[in-house]
Amino acid sequence: KGLIKLLLAGANSVQAVSVFYKNGIEYGAVMLSEMKDWMEKHDFSSVKEFQGKMSFDKVENPHSYFRIQFMKHVAGIE
Repeated sequence: KGLIKLLLAGANSVQAVSVFYKNGIEYGAVMLSEMKDWMEKHDFSSVKEFQGKMSFDKVENPHSYFRIQFMKHVAGIE
């Protein structure tokens, strides 16, 4: 999930050292498989197609974004 969220926010790269430290280097295959499944579910054929789609500068109403994040925080929702 974290990998996809960061790419949606516009990241060009994602640091995964702590994930590999905790789960082993072979966990990279799991991450790629989960990303591939998510991409297929959402009809994306490449990372470039969804990279940055949820970046702050593309949000129509940035204030609503902050409000939603605040409500999620107060409710304990991730």
